[in-house]
This record gives sequence, structure tokens and C-alpha cells, in this order.
Amino acid sequence: MKAELDIAGLKAKLEVESKELDGFIKAIVPDPIVQLGGILTDHVVFWRWKNQVKIAKKAKKFLDDNGITPQQIPLKIFIPLLEQGALEEDDNIQTKWASLLANAASGNRKVLPNYIEILSGLSAVEVSILDTLHKAILGNTDKKQQMVFSREKIGTSFGLNDEDTRLIVENLIRLGICRPPLSQGISFGGMPIALQTTDAFEVTYFGLAFIEACRYS
Repeated sequence: MKAELDIAGLKAKLEVESKELDGFIKAIVPDPIVQLGGILTDHVVFWRWKNQVKIAKKAKKFLDDNGITPQQIPLKIFIPLLEQGALEEDDNIQTKWASLLANAASGNRKVLPNYIEILSGLSAVEVSILDTLHKAILGNTDKKQQMVFSREKIGTSFGLNDEDTRLIVENLIRLGICRPPLSQGISFGGMPIALQTTDAFEVTYFGLAFIEACRYS
């Protein structure tokens, strides 16, 4: 009985929060979706709705804190973003989804459709590793020199064994966020050749743009 009351109370609270977000949602949802109504509550199970509300609340706060009026988001970004974000329970990754939503709604940073697929393919530890890499890149004083990261050091920093670290690095490479470092002195047709290794890696230009799109500032 108590559990039923707790769920009922939480549902009522989420309904209130959902109504508070109504203006924000209507501002960023494309017109065809607005005409259908109930984007957060219809046709989704309760726990997905809860996550969508949390993500939308965070995105709204990002924009409100910066005095930015939201704009409509293209359907191909808006729908999969909320659908995929609703599957995430980790608070840090939910913040990444909210940042993507806020950036798309503000035009603060470019949000590509494939960013959604990439973020949905990352684990909590992978997201934390990307935050660490981003911090190191921002602190790099030699902007002309591409930073190269050690797989072993990353594994040690996060308490991971070699197998798990290797899988993480290979996944980041698969997603295009990272790549093996370019060789020094070895080239073909005047272009440096990428080494076939996961012992060391660097963040790609695309990867850096993705990481920053998942941060609202």
C-alpha cells in the first residue's frame, strides 16, 4: 500500500513538473508534434516519462540561467534525442542529454543527428573518461601539438583492468571520438600514417566537437 502511495505521489509531482515545462516544450517542439500533444506523457511508460522530464528540466534550467529563449529543434534531432535520453538512468549521462537538448534549442553549439547515436552508445565510465580527456585538452598550452593519451594511464586512473580499458578505447575509436595517433616521420603521399594500436590514442576534431556539444556553457 505504501509503495502504491509513493508511486502515486511521484506521478503527481511529475505531472506538475511536466506542466511547468509546457511552455519550454512547445517552444522547441516542431509544429507537427505540438499538434499531436502530450509529447512527454503520451505513449511512453512511466519510467521513460520520468527520465524525459528530468532531462527537459535540466535543459530548461541551462537556458533560463543564461537568459536564452529556446527555438524549435529539427524533428530528426528532437525525437530520437528524447527517445534515447529516456532510456538513461545515470545522472551524469542525463546531464549530457540535457546539454545536447539545450545546445540544439539555443544554437549555442552545433548538434549533429549522429551525436545522439554516439551518446547512447557510451557507458557512464566512458563519459567520465571523455570529461577527463576534455579537461586535459583545455589545459594543454601547446595548441599546435595534438595530445596523445596512454591507455594504461587511463585504466589506472579509473581503476580498470587492461581488458576493460582496451574495450573502452576501441569503442571510442569505433565511434569516431578517438583515433590511434599519427606516426611521426612515416607518411604516404605526404600524409602521416595512423598507427594501428590502442596503446595510445588521441581525440579527433569530430570527437572534441561531440564532447563539447554534450556540455552546456
